[in-house]
Amino acid sequence: METSGTASIAPCATCGKSFTDFKKSGLFGCAGCYTQFEAYLPKLFKRVQGVTEHVITQPVVPGDDLVLLEAELSKAVSCEDFEKAASIRDRLLILRSLGPSAP
Repeated sequence: METSGTASIAPCATCGKSFTDFKKSGLFGCAGCYTQFEAYLPKLFKRVQGVTEHVITQPVVPGDDLVLLEAELSKAVSCEDFEKAASIRDRLLILRSLGPSAP
């Protein structure tokens, strides 16, 4: 267990990575780290990034087609290209939120 200010921060129960390790590398050891360190992240994000909320920065491109994007998403997931899949997912979410009048 490590001490940060007055709070004791236990290492991740799943992978054993400490919060200090995360702060040094900027990388979590596993998905369990998100839950383990959740209470400490907003303050850290605010200090590092200036904000604590995620803002989608990828614009919707006119002509994006839901059917084509869904096919691209399936292909990206099957190829385990999760970064590309997340980007396509975000575009689909934006298009769907715009409703039937979307481009």
